[in-house]
Parts: sequence; C-alpha cells; structure tokens
Amino acid sequence: MSILGLKGLNVQKKVFIIVLYSPSQIYFWGQSRAVTAKRRRRAVPSYAAFVNVPGGNTQSYKVTKLKPYTHYSIAIKAFNSGGEGPASTEVFADTDEAVPGPPSEVNVYAFAKYILVTWQPPLEPNGIITKYRVGSATYAGSEPDTVENKKEVDKGVRRKLLEDQEPEKNYVLEIQAATSKGWGTIVMKTTRTVKRSAPAKPNRPTVEGTDVDKVKVTYNFGLGGGYTYQFLVMYRKKSKEEEFQNTSWVDHFATQSTEIGNLSPDLYEFKTVARNDYPTTVNPEESPASDITEGRPLPRVLKRVASIPIHQTAWFVALMLLIAFALIVLLIFVLYTRYQGSKYPVGERERTRAALIEQEPYDEEEGAFRNAGRAENPPPYQSEGSLHRRQESDRDSLDDYEEGPQFKEDGSFVEEYGDKKKEPADEKDHSALATFV
Repeated sequence: MSILGLKGLNVQKKVFIIVLYSPSQIYFWGQSRAVTAKRRRRAVPSYAAFVNVPGGNTQSYKVTKLKPYTHYSIAIKAFNSGGEGPASTEVFADTDEAVPGPPSEVNVYAFAKYILVTWQPPLEPNGIITKYRVGSATYAGSEPDTVENKKEVDKGVRRKLLEDQEPEKNYVLEIQAATSKGWGTIVMKTTRTVKRSAPAKPNRPTVEGTDVDKVKVTYNFGLGGGYTYQFLVMYRKKSKEEEFQNTSWVDHFATQSTEIGNLSPDLYEFKTVARNDYPTTVNPEESPASDITEGRPLPRVLKRVASIPIHQTAWFVALMLLIAFALIVLLIFVLYTRYQGSKYPVGERERTRAALIEQEPYDEEEGAFRNAGRAENPPPYQSEGSLHRRQESDRDSLDDYEEGPQFKEDGSFVEEYGDKKKEPADEKDHSALATFV
C-alpha cells in the first residue's frame, strides 16, 4: 500500500487531499511547528487519529479538522475481511498558520486614573505571535460597547497600563493577539474605576537574595486606592529591636523592584510604602505600610577550588620524566656492558700468557712449566694402562687436527682464534711430534 499523492488545501479549512486506492484507513498525528524536533519514521502511535476510506472507485480523500501550524505524519493501512495490512511508508506535511486563539490569564486592575491589564500568550497560538493590542472604553448601558481605539504592544509584553481613565466610571477592556494571518479572538473584560485617592495598603513584598550581601525586593500593589507612582522599602534586622531603615523612593512606572546591598548574613524584615499625586504632587499622601516579609542575603559558600587530577599536576609529570630518564640511562648501561663482554680478546690473552711462560726460568727437574703450587701438591701418578691409553688418545687427537690449526709447544692455538689469525702453512712440521717421541 502506498500514498500516491498528498497536498494541502485551504489552511482555514484545515484539510488535506490524499490520493490513494483500495479501501483503507488513514492515520494522522502531529505536533506544533513551534516545537523544534526532528522528524523520524516510526510505527503508527496509539494516539493517532484515523478515518475509514471506502473502496470501489475512491481515489482520493479529504482529511479535515487538522490543527493549524502543525507537523503531521500520515500513513495508510489497507484492510479487508481478514483485517488490516501493514502501514505504508509515512509521508509528512505541514499545515499553515491561522489566526490565534484568545490570550490566556487576562487580569484587569482598576484604579482612579489608570487601568492595568496583564495576560499570558494564547493556549492555541496557531502560528507565531507577532503582537498584541489592548484598549478600553467607557459604557453607560448594561451592554458594553466595542472598543474602537486599541494600542498595540510587542509580542514579548505581558502587561499594559492604560492611562487617562476617568474615576468612578464603567469600562470595557479588549485584548487580542495576532499572527501573520491576522488578529485572533478577542478577550473582553469589564471593570469600574475608583475615586481619586492615595494608594491602598500594598501587599507583602517579595524578597529574593541575589548575593551574599544583597537582596531584591519587589513591590506588590494593593487594590482599592489610587495607582502607585513611587514606593520605598523599609528594612531592619529581625534579631535586634532597632529602627527601620528606608531606601530612597523608586519610580514605579519604570520598575517594580529595587535592590538593597551592604547587608549582613542575618535575617531581615522588609515592608513597603507607596504614594502618588494625591492630594497634591508637592505634598503627597503615603499609603499604610505593608505587612512584613522576612528574608536574608544568599549564604556565604566557600568556593571550592577545582581539584586537578594527579596525573596533570606538575610534580607528578616531573617525577615521571625523572623515572623515564633513569630507566633510559640504566638500559644504555646494560646494553653497553653486554656489548663489551661479548668481545672476548682471545688472541691478546693467549699471547700474554705465552710471553709470561717464556719469561719463567728453566728448571731441569720441573721444565719450563714449573709451578710453585704443583711442587707443593703434585698430581697423582697414573697406572701404566692409563698412561698407555692416554698416549693413544692424545695421538689420535693430534692426528684428527693434523690438517687444522698448529699448536705451539705451550699448547696454545693463538693463530687460529686470536685477533691476528695466520693462514696455516702448506707443509707440516713434524719436528714437534718427534720431540715428544
């Protein structure tokens, strides 16, 4: 089974036309295009919606009631009396933007000459919100009139203070959001402004530690009085019965919070006072002080120095280099010693030994091979049979080496294995053997 074609239709009608053949079920599911997630092929999820398409000559089907600004995955399963077949390869399609739904959490706060409106983005944005607009108008009857003049604000704004309102009047408020497709659903609220007066008693302030010696105090206005032009914060340590200290007056039109510094780690008490232009700007009346909120700066935390792994420390690296150098020196020494021992100077040693023997004085009784140790410990005498066999063995040995190296009278074979090796003579000299006979 395969999807032969897919195309989007009018986004306001939220439909697709799917070109197909044979009786089938069309499954579709999706998520908002505002969510940045990669598309991936997977099995048809259990929450997917589906429609049954009859067989016969049906070659296309219009899928309706789709959500705007949504990534959709679509798959088709053919079916017959035996049940459903496997799902087709998924195809993907996007619905276009549409006008947004109404803003959420809309609140209206009426004062004497001001109306404050706050809100949150629509739960169904149906696209990318580009801006908001909000306005107010007085009405006299039971049914509020439509607001003609609205002021536009940026998409990131969440509150609007409407100025130049009349005290003790009925007002209708309207607010709506917009996408690239136009303005969305209007939220309408009604309210009534109060008489001109000083600000009402503020609500408890919000206190938040921002540093080891600083806190941020947010002013929270009260209802039932005039709008706050300015506010100040009163604070003191809770553990000591001392007088409250006051901050300077803060412009409430510009900001709703202020920061207090140079505090100790102790627990503090905070409260706020407000004022506006009532009764006069020169001598305004202050509001009652708010209830107390307790707070303190952030606790002092010792900064832990990031530990360096031992293999990255300087002393460990130096130690490893020193050990490596010592091993290299030891290896060189062992190789040098072994190389020197392998060069055994046979020739030089034999010549030195022969020279020492020749320098010994001749002794008629002992001969040229006299040895003091031999005189003290003479070798044992051998039997006649032993001597006879010894002579035959010696003679056989000499015969075997007749063609080999020539021995000197002292028994050395320097000229064969020495450093200064000589070539053997062509003719043998048998005088040495005759001497022994």
